[in-house]
Amino acid sequence: MQGARNTAKKPHTTTRTRLANIRTRVANAFRQAVTRLWAEIRTPRFIGASAVALVWLIVLCGFGLAVGSGRQNTLADQDFEPFQLPTAQDTQVILPTELGGTLESAAGFEGYPYTSGGVGRHWFNLFLPANHAPGLTIDTPVGLENIRLLAQDGSLLCAPDVQLKLTTDPSSVGVKADLNLSQQSTRYWMPSATGYRLEVRWDQRFQICPYEQPASVLADVVQRQTTSTEARRLELNDEPHKLQAGSSSMTAKPGALPWEWWVEIANSGQQRWQFSAAVPPAHQGWSTKRYPSSSFWDTAHNQPRPDPIAESYQLRFNAAAPAELPVTLLHTEEVRVADVRFSTERDQRTRSSIPPTWHLPLQHTDTDLTLDLPMHAQDLEYHELFLPIAMSYACELQAVGADLPLQWRPVERLFVYSLGRYDEDMKDYQQRLSAKPYSGYAKLPEEYLGRVRWELQSTDGKQRFFHDLEVTSELRCPAEVTWQPLTYQQSELPWLVPLEALPGASVDPAQPAREFFGRFRFLDANGEALMPMARAADLADPALESFIFPEDQLKFHGEVTRIEQLQVDDSTARSQHWTYRFMSLEAY
Repeated sequence: MQGARNTAKKPHTTTRTRLANIRTRVANAFRQAVTRLWAEIRTPRFIGASAVALVWLIVLCGFGLAVGSGRQNTLADQDFEPFQLPTAQDTQVILPTELGGTLESAAGFEGYPYTSGGVGRHWFNLFLPANHAPGLTIDTPVGLENIRLLAQDGSLLCAPDVQLKLTTDPSSVGVKADLNLSQQSTRYWMPSATGYRLEVRWDQRFQICPYEQPASVLADVVQRQTTSTEARRLELNDEPHKLQAGSSSMTAKPGALPWEWWVEIANSGQQRWQFSAAVPPAHQGWSTKRYPSSSFWDTAHNQPRPDPIAESYQLRFNAAAPAELPVTLLHTEEVRVADVRFSTERDQRTRSSIPPTWHLPLQHTDTDLTLDLPMHAQDLEYHELFLPIAMSYACELQAVGADLPLQWRPVERLFVYSLGRYDEDMKDYQQRLSAKPYSGYAKLPEEYLGRVRWELQSTDGKQRFFHDLEVTSELRCPAEVTWQPLTYQQSELPWLVPLEALPGASVDPAQPAREFFGRFRFLDANGEALMPMARAADLADPALESFIFPEDQLKFHGEVTRIEQLQVDDSTARSQHWTYRFMSLEAY
């Protein structure tokens, strides 16, 4: 028995010995590694390698910080917009001779208390028009000085000693509609203009001012103005070509595809590069702006978006690329436009003496009264047409065959809000569709914008959607019409036109405004028809009386230099009939 027990313990003793040996070997190896490492650390070879690695890490950290602060950026995450090289038409100046701006209350005024983080409280916004054309550097405002806030009675509220900087990148600004036209696009339901937006917050700089809404603001606008120009040539060859003037540069590089080029413009200082307005060869183009990346600190303090570092243009020519592109070097200086008034929209719509802020064209005033009308697909719940405004006066649209009493009426589309969208005007919200199945109904092709939208409705206007119904309609127009100029001398305030300048029998305040402005068009210096300004915005099919200001004057979003009247040269009627089939209720 004793021998058996000794035999059983032997494997256990052998395993314990082996574990002890392993631990000893590991400990010896560790001590040897530490000894060798300590010896290696003290060698010149290790010290040199460590210094190189440290320098490399510093370079990587510096690059990372540069990317974070915007010193480096790429086009990988930029949004590209369609672009065409500028022509002579793009150089037309549309800004008024008397510059004016718009003042509006900030959305969060009196909402949140002042914070100690330097953000300040929401106060008001200032808007200035922009004479903007892609690829061109046209005279632009750069800042506001000598700012004075005025009360309703014209007295001075305060005059803070501050300077406000404007971004060089204008944006799209929504403007309330005057005429009931198809101004809705797939993104916005109101017309838009290009302008500069400046958000002013009540912070440490404005502590001398009471926290209340000013009735108007006076300021000196600092503007960059071109003093002289130089014609240059930007070569397009196999190697990058760069033009330099001061701190501004213009660089052309060959692209990856045949006949493709990248042009980058980096402007700063008083000398600035731009494309020359000419007749460009056939091409496709895209543009983007490269901005410095805002740090978290700037974002947290709601700083305005910084100016772009550079503008990049991708040009892809349809045939062999030209050997060079005409470009222009501008020499500029800063000038001051004194006492520019920023007025509220209400004051602009009630006081004729205040100049308009925006230059808004009245589109589709041509005399091509074509009867080849675009029709959307059958079997929908609604039926609509988009006609030029001139057809509102010269043509007649009616339903001539239907089982129900129906009529064509000019009416805006119901705008479809995305689900969960918040709108402060709940009445306006309830008048528009919000159901998800109608999301496609809100999309409007670009060629329809600015036209009068006609919709087939019940005679009382209460029913706009129909099922299981066929309707025959007719459009009748005269065979030929032309625009005839009237004798007109520009007013002292060029945005105003007295009614006495028009033939007296043609002015009926009760007639629909679309018919009146389809019969008369008021042109600026570039020959572009101007949008009239109504005394109240967003009216449904307003009458002419809504556009008549005191002293029997019409006011326009621009300066009127000429007036033309639509004349019927051939009254022979042309007509088109068509039948439309509404959706079947079973297919709904």
